[in-house]
Amino acid sequence: MHPGVLNCGERRTNIGQADRRGRAILALAIAVTVSGCASISGGVLRDSREQFNETAQITNAEQLLHNIVRMRYASSPYFLEISTVSTSVTMAWCLGVSGNTASAVPGLSPNVVISPSLSYSQTPSFVFQPLTGDKLGRQLLRPIDMRTLALLRTAGWDLREILLVLVDSINGISNAPAATQFAPETLPENAEFRHVVSLLSRLEGQGLIQLGIDSAIAPQDARADIALSLQIDRAAASSPEGQELIRKLALDPANLTYRLAAAASGGGGKNIAVKPRSILAAMRYLSKGIDVPDIDARGSLVPVLRDAGGSELVWATLMRDIMHISSSDTWPASAYVRVFHNGHWFYIDNADLVSKQSFALIETAFALQAGEVPPISTILTLPISR
Repeated sequence: MHPGVLNCGERRTNIGQADRRGRAILALAIAVTVSGCASISGGVLRDSREQFNETAQITNAEQLLHNIVRMRYASSPYFLEISTVSTSVTMAWCLGVSGNTASAVPGLSPNVVISPSLSYSQTPSFVFQPLTGDKLGRQLLRPIDMRTLALLRTAGWDLREILLVLVDSINGISNAPAATQFAPETLPENAEFRHVVSLLSRLEGQGLIQLGIDSAIAPQDARADIALSLQIDRAAASSPEGQELIRKLALDPANLTYRLAAAASGGGGKNIAVKPRSILAAMRYLSKGIDVPDIDARGSLVPVLRDAGGSELVWATLMRDIMHISSSDTWPASAYVRVFHNGHWFYIDNADLVSKQSFALIETAFALQAGEVPPISTILTLPISR
């Protein structure tokens, strides 16, 4: 056979092998790229959801803390609720293949270069709804429902926390209502209220009292508020703590089952009158737990209570085991939540579990009072690209 024909045949054989190899590699690259698309799509969903969730949680906490600080400084609170969150994801991929069909070096295949590429981008959008009008009145100004108090207790919040933060009085025993004012004339106290709460908490911890919904008086309107029922165990009623609780609240010792309802007065006998606070009043109450910087106190930016001798009265005793909001001129690294206001940082320390619990309580009560945030026409839309 002529050597030239043999060489040509050999060359054609190499080219055919290169084509087959090239097609196989191309199919593999496309499969890997398509598989990569599916994998990245799942990753985009997972990462986006986690990022949006964490960002919404952090910014909601910062907004609430900032409004508590504003109220201490005689500024009006302002809330923007996230009404809608949406995002669009754009993906693009391309595949470049280049090869050399010249005779290969013995033992090596022809050169084939594959250059796949894949890119994606996100464009999230947020629609914010200012808290105004009827929604403002329902969520901030209206007294907290007994239904909300029951839900909070069912969710695991301690009865002590709920009563100290969200209730103004029980059967006429007041929980420092003047502390919900911007500038009370005197430093209020709630020692008797704390004692009653302590009795209730200890008896509940021993399983000697039960708090539930009063099924005897069901509201005709499903949206109306409910009444609760407090049942005292007979063994508790004969104990010193039980007898003291019954005496403090002026209850009928022969009854042992008492109706709790939202009311400013009228308690005693078979009834316990609970006067809940509004969310706004509870926020102003918690604002008394702020460590106001000395320069702001001296500059009369916040009200300072003084006794007859001119000495400053502090709120630390009243807010003990409820709320402590620290202040700093430098960025606080150990903060659970922090905001910058009037040239200072205000924050709740991450190790302060009591304050974190009280803060989470007011956050949850605020959300429960709000109900659903309906999607509305765009008021303020912020597109963010990355």
